[in-house]
Amino acid sequence: MTNQPGGHQYLYDDVRMVATGTLNSINPAWLRISMNPATGNGGTCYGDSGGPNFLGSTGIVAATTITGDAICRSTNVDYRLDTASARSFLSSYVALP
Repeated sequence: MTNQPGGHQYLYDDVRMVATGTLNSINPAWLRISMNPATGNGGTCYGDSGGPNFLGSTGIVAATTITGDAICRSTNVDYRLDTASARSFLSSYVALP
């Protein structure tokens, strides 16, 4: 994303990227992860919905991206995949840890 005269522009270059964020809060269904670059975090933006959020450096997908803030610089909101409903759905398609 760039912020120049004329407003924000969201760039798409068809390159897979990865970022690390800090866990801000957790509840029974959601994770809220900081993606504030001022604190060393990165995160998601438009088009990333449904994408994986891995547990640390493992290959375990802990949550999927649902939404975030308007300019992709504050909070990434993710649906947890360890809930009973998520595990029930996923077990029909994949082997669960």
